[in-house]
Amino acid sequence: MNLFRNRPFAFAAFSAVVLTLAVTALELSHRWIFSLLLLVGAAVLFVVAIVRRKCGKVQSTAILLCLLSAVLLFGSWGFFNRKVDFLKAQSGKTVTAEGIVTARISTGASQSTFAFSLQALDEQAVSQAVLLQCDYLSAQHPGERVRVTGTVEGFASLKEDPDVSYHLADGYSGILNCAKAEDCQVLASGERSLRVILSEWNTALSEQLVERLGKQEGGLAAALVLGNRSFLSSVETVSFRRVGISHFLALSGLHVGILIAAVECLLRLFRAPRAIRIGAILPLSLCYLAITGASLSTARAVCMAAMLSVAFLLRRTYDPPTAIFTALVVILAVQPCAIVDSGLWLSFLA
Repeated sequence: MNLFRNRPFAFAAFSAVVLTLAVTALELSHRWIFSLLLLVGAAVLFVVAIVRRKCGKVQSTAILLCLLSAVLLFGSWGFFNRKVDFLKAQSGKTVTAEGIVTARISTGASQSTFAFSLQALDEQAVSQAVLLQCDYLSAQHPGERVRVTGTVEGFASLKEDPDVSYHLADGYSGILNCAKAEDCQVLASGERSLRVILSEWNTALSEQLVERLGKQEGGLAAALVLGNRSFLSSVETVSFRRVGISHFLALSGLHVGILIAAVECLLRLFRAPRAIRIGAILPLSLCYLAITGASLSTARAVCMAAMLSVAFLLRRTYDPPTAIFTALVVILAVQPCAIVDSGLWLSFLA
């Protein structure tokens, strides 16, 4: 417990994450109720503190714990219960869906897979990311708005099939299978969402690597440097998954650390002051985050680098444990699906 001594926020964040992880493992269906109860608990503790005109360390930590747990559990309910379970209930049904193709995931000899921003399902408005799996060689491009008639395939529970965590961690809540090319109609092209723009930048850089290094070496380089796995063959992708090292393809703090170290060495050669070197960390990290498609693992490292630079510029002490747990809470609050990401836990446990 020495790790949390005089670190109330770190303790509250750690406890909130542990509670959310336990609820996720148990696959409880009414997580919003727990979130509501925790909010009530935080309100009661806050009122007691006002009446007593005193809020001690234990009480403030309890309030933080209730608030952070409520936020994380509510986000977890929104993703797993409202999105994943919704598509699971639609499994096997033939539906008409409309949305935007945001990225090409993989292309095989007779099958193509895309990241698909689902916006309508049988004329019912929805908003979630799914995998669009075409049982034919498709020429869809990111930014195209399409109407698809296909079959919904919901993900099994984590207890039944642990491999689904691979897709859940990427934010996908299910799969939409399209059997025939005529069942996929392009309605418009050129949709310029931020996600599409980031995907285009990433694809353009990946194509340059493939062109200069060759198909196999360039595809692996694109996966390792830019996090783009679409240039890997299906055999290579399955091989990584079978031996349990798919997380090696996920971008991490190592990539951001190498970038920061290289730029700092360059600035040292030009005798740049330390304030400029530290101040350059945040914009450079954000640029790399944008180029690599804003993956969760890269966002984790960028969040840590941002807190380091801000602490230095504000002349505050940088506390690594507090920064680590702050980054973890921020990531899980923004992307609840990250809780099943093995790469995230390997990084934070290390």
